[in-house]
Formats: sequence, structure tokens, C-alpha cells
Amino acid sequence: MKTIGRNAPCPCGSGKKYKLCCLPKEQHHDAKEFVWRKLRQTSDKFATRLTKYAFERFGSTFIQDAWEEYILDFDKEYSEDSYENQLFMPWALYSWLLGPDDDDISEGEDWDYMTIAECFLSEHYHELSAMERQFIELTVNQPYTFYQVIDCDPGRGFRLKDLLTETELDVIEKSGSQNVPKGCVLFSQVIQYENVGMAIGTAPVIIPPAYITNIIELRKIIREHEGSVESDDLLLFEDTIRSLYLSIHEKMFTPPKLANTDGDPLMLHDIYYEIDSPQNVFDKLKVLAVGTEEDELLADAKFDKKGSLTKIEFPWLKLGNRQHKNWKNTVLGHLEIKKNQLKISVNSEKRANTIKKKIETLLKGEAVYKRTKIQSAESLMKMAEKESKRESDFAAENEPLSPELQEILDNQIQEEWKLWLHKKIPALGNITPTKAIKDPDGREMVKALLDDFELKDQRANPQQKQQKYIDWARKQLGLS
Repeated sequence: MKTIGRNAPCPCGSGKKYKLCCLPKEQHHDAKEFVWRKLRQTSDKFATRLTKYAFERFGSTFIQDAWEEYILDFDKEYSEDSYENQLFMPWALYSWLLGPDDDDISEGEDWDYMTIAECFLSEHYHELSAMERQFIELTVNQPYTFYQVIDCDPGRGFRLKDLLTETELDVIEKSGSQNVPKGCVLFSQVIQYENVGMAIGTAPVIIPPAYITNIIELRKIIREHEGSVESDDLLLFEDTIRSLYLSIHEKMFTPPKLANTDGDPLMLHDIYYEIDSPQNVFDKLKVLAVGTEEDELLADAKFDKKGSLTKIEFPWLKLGNRQHKNWKNTVLGHLEIKKNQLKISVNSEKRANTIKKKIETLLKGEAVYKRTKIQSAESLMKMAEKESKRESDFAAENEPLSPELQEILDNQIQEEWKLWLHKKIPALGNITPTKAIKDPDGREMVKALLDDFELKDQRANPQQKQQKYIDWARKQLGLS
């Protein structure tokens, strides 16, 4: 590559000399790159050296002891294959405090709690370079916290905002910056050496913006307790902060527990009986459709040429609903009488057992139980995912909606967004977005929710994109 003369025109096209334009920037960048490489080499070297030291100095049990404290669960065994080691091992070496009972080193009563790295530093101080000593001192005093990606330069690094202290910093990161979307959150420990930022331990998951509301709630708690939120305050709340990370991690990877309107675990049951007379069975089971007139139930029934009932479908109902006070009734199941078969469909084991007892009482031997077909919520979710993907692929391959249908869909989505602005949102503490933005913390929460919508929208079906409505909501809330 041809060398550019200091007095030559800058290749960026600014019209200035190279030495007065891009050369200082490149020199500054090269200097930071050099420091970062030295930091990375030091970090990699200590990852191996401190681990070896810990096993030799404190025995093989140290890692299980550290794991139990890290994971906040004394019954969970440590695994060498856990992908959480990406965060756990740096934490165990630089942040976990060894107490008087952790090793036979504590013969006196004046033992100070120290990390493994601090113990190593005290024993090998004169063998280490000034940079190595400072690296350990910086790292053991740096808290883990939540960093939102404000800007990303793939392959080079991030501009991060500490969501707890509300400070910003630049971090050089080569591989990790390749696939982290702007607006998402990293749980990490970041040090700054000679104005060069580097992440030491980073969680193996990228946290979506929706969870920023939980982080801001924690910030409020720390602020109320300490009066402000500084870096030193985070060290005092280390376990609480890590507990929030672990709970977010668990929520992200725990499938939702599906339940029916009674709160019972969702599990579809199709119960089959053999019957002799559809009319007799209907006459005795119609009481299950509480509050519904017989004429209404028979509206879609089918009869043979002689006028005998051959097929009818109707709901199993009860008045009201304990979770939804404004509901007049609750559909507990669905009954289908077809010739010599009675089929009852319900969505929980509890309802299945209840309806079986009712059938025994109401029909008194006029129905013979044959079999029950059961589908779990997990299998239903897998089927729904496959169907959703099939529909998405189909939509992507086919023509867009007609202008008329697209207009109807757009109007529906716009109405939903209008309602959202004035809807009480649990993530906002059950207040509306329009009210939440009046408070600085609430404003940040609303912005995080909109950022989360935007990220999800990037993966949505092309015919269901909502970016323009997200932009509209931002404008209405003054967040553009």
C-alpha cells in the first residue's frame, strides 16, 4: 500500500493536508489498538495462570464453592461444559471473595476478604510488570453491570451506556461486535486502561431492550438506598445485580407456561364415547350450555330425512370468570354429537376429569367410554411454530396483499398503536406510556420498549412490518 505523505492532500477528500486531517486520528487509533492488544494478551495470560494458581493454592473444591455463590443456588453442581463459564470464570478469579473459612491461609483473626487475583498479586507482586499489576487492580475493583449498546462498529467495538450509573464509554471488541444489535444489553465487566476500554467477562446472552425496564427498576432501588448510583455503589449491590441478570437469563430461555382461563396447565383432551341415541344424549347434556336457549343450540344441528337428530355441536359453559370479571361466561369445553359418537374437547386435565364425572351422572350408562387423545402444550407450540414458519415462507413467496386488504390491515394496526399509548403496561409499573414519559426513568423505559418492538419487527413477516407505526408512536411521545 502506497504511503501517504504528511503534507499530501488527505485521501478522505476534505481538501486539508493529511497531517491536519486523518493522520492524527489514525495515529490515535493505532495507539489505542496497541494498548488494547497488550490488555488482551494480559487478560488471556491471566485466564490460564490464575486458574492454575487457584487449583494449586486453594484445591479443587474452590470452583464448586465459587459456583454456588455465583449462581445463588447451593444445590446446583458446577459443569465444565456450561456456556455460563464465559462469565463465571472471570467472576470467580477477579470478583469472588475468599473468606476466612475458604482455606487454611486464615490463621489470624485479622484476615481480609480477598479475591483469587488479589491473593496471586500479593504473592507474586515483584514478578509482575507494572501493567500486569494495574490490570489486576483495575479488574478486581470493577463491578459487573448492564451495558446498553448505544452504537456499534462491527469488527472494532462499541459505544456503551452503563444503565445503572448512566455513564457512557467506548470499548474495543473485535469478534463480539460482529452480531450485537444496537439497543440490546450486555451484562459485563469492563475496565479502562489509559482510556482504552475492554470487556473482561461478558455474559453469553444478548439481552433484548424489553428487559431494560427491570434494570431501571433496580437503578431506582439503588438510588433510593444510596442517594445516587456510582460505580462503587454497584460493588455493594453485586449480588442483587447478578441476581437480576440470572433471573433475566432464566426468563429468556424458559418456555412460557401456557394455561387456560382458570389458570390450569394447558393440555388438550379429546374424550370419546359411544352412544345409541344422539337426541337422548343431547336432551340430557344441553344443561351444560348454561344460559343458552335450546333453539340457539339447535340452529346449526343436522337431522336425517325422518327428522331425527344426527349431528350437533355446542359449548360447555359456566357463568362468569374468576380472572376476567367482565366476562358473562367461560367456555370450559366443546361437545360434538355425531351419529353414534360423543366427542368432548377440553384444554386441561382438571376439566377432563370434571366432565367425565358429569357424563357419568347425566347419562347414567347411556354412553360407553372409548378413549382419550391428549396433546401437551409443548407439542402444540411446536406445531404452531412450524405453521407460522410455513405461512411466513408462503407470504414471502407470494404477491403482496391487495390495496384494499392492506388498507384494512393498516387501519387495524394503527388503532392498536393508538390504544397502546393510553394502555396500562405491566412493564411500566401498570401506567400508560403517555404518563410514563413524564418521568426520566419512565421515559427511558418507554424508549426501551419501542426499541424492542423495532428489533422484533426486523424479523417479522414483510406484510406485517410495523416500523412506520413505531416511528409514529415515538413522534407522539416526543421520542423521535
